[in-house]
Amino acid sequence: PSKAAKAAPKAAAPAEANGEVTVFDSRRAGNLSIMMHRLKGQKKEGDIMASYAQVLTTMQAGQVEQDVLEVLCNISLTDAEIGAIQAHHGAHNLRKLERDLLKLVVVPRFASRAKLLLQELAFDNVLEVPLQTVQMMKEVLDKVTNAVVFKEVLTSVVSIGSAVVNAERGASPGNVSGIRVAGLAKLKDVKTSQPGVSMMHLVVFHWSRSCYGDDAKLQQFEGELLPLMKLGQTSTSDIRLSVNEAKQQLTVAQAERAHRAEYGPASARVDQIVQVMERRFAVLDEKWTAAQDAGNAALQFLGEPQARADAVDELVKGLVRFAVDVRSVWANVRTKEAELAQMLGM
Repeated sequence: PSKAAKAAPKAAAPAEANGEVTVFDSRRAGNLSIMMHRLKGQKKEGDIMASYAQVLTTMQAGQVEQDVLEVLCNISLTDAEIGAIQAHHGAHNLRKLERDLLKLVVVPRFASRAKLLLQELAFDNVLEVPLQTVQMMKEVLDKVTNAVVFKEVLTSVVSIGSAVVNAERGASPGNVSGIRVAGLAKLKDVKTSQPGVSMMHLVVFHWSRSCYGDDAKLQQFEGELLPLMKLGQTSTSDIRLSVNEAKQQLTVAQAERAHRAEYGPASARVDQIVQVMERRFAVLDEKWTAAQDAGNAALQFLGEPQARADAVDELVKGLVRFAVDVRSVWANVRTKEAELAQMLGM
């Protein structure tokens, strides 16, 4: 036998205590009684266990609360325990715990049914956050790729980069065609031979000359990159985990569909639940693919030589810092115009 089978609780030999037939020993009975108490709660009216059995038989959750389904999912009985309870069907002296459980175990795969109903109720919540996030990511990255003023600033970055490379290496003009996002975020940290002047100063000065120092251009530039701030706390690895979690839940539901024959008249409900989950996940999967494509397009727009798993995260963080740095040196460039013009030969 497998390790799992060896570890599974064994049904105690039916015994009589105080005139009652019992299936479980005291420890196992105590654990199960706690779960049964949670199922019943404070409700006293009607046969609660029979009503839950009816829900599982028809696979219609109705007014059953999510926490009830969670408890039903976690009532784990071995085949031997289920068989021992069912063997005493109709016994007048069966202990109340076993009588209550008997109402559940007569429903084939009762715990799996509860799990499927729980997935139906909770799947939208599982999808909600990643759906919103991937949609926002796509919209923001599309705006970056199509940002007009941002392209102007990048032109200045390439021009200054080419000039520096040409001066240092004697390279032919125009050899800088792409921009590393990490490099954009560090322009302010790259010092030049002039005290107090960074590469960012040269880039902003070059750009300001092209737009005649128009403050409205700065505001437009910030407006184009401002949406990136919304993604500042978002990680593509977190999104990927959320998508994978949804996929895993769908896979579990699809596996349960293979047992639909055991659901009897409710087998059609099994198909319905799984099909709805498949359609909803397909929407998330499509949007996640579109968001990743938008990220790759933004990276290609910048000329990133290689896309990595964390490239979009680096893109977002790098461009946010870049926008902040551009603003921080904009006013300072005004005080150094003559010096900067001389450095650039303008």
